Amino acid sequence: MDSCILQHQTPQKLLCSWHVDHAWRENLKKLTDTQLRVTVYHNLRVLLEETDEHMLEVLLEKTVQNLKDSDTTCEFAEYFEKYYVNGQYVIEKNL
Repeated sequence: MDSCILQHQTPQKLLCSWHVDHAWRENLKKLTDTQLRVTVYHNLRVLLEETDEHMLEVLLEKTVQNLKDSDTTCEFAEYFEKYYVNGQYVIEKNL
């Protein structure tokens, strides 16, 4: 699992980590609370850099649940799940 972050289903599109980071930053701009934006971004970067498959699954579940639990981040949680958790995109770390 060291070449991609998630691969639950057959991907529709392979993205390099730079494009993923850029997309995340753009979508996080919708969060008006700057400190919350920084915290969420940090958590996403931890996921992106994780190479241990088991730890990734644990962190992913925790991150998604935390995003869903907040009214402020639930919209971002939907975006993140749709495109990254449910296999629409696979993130290639070494492109």
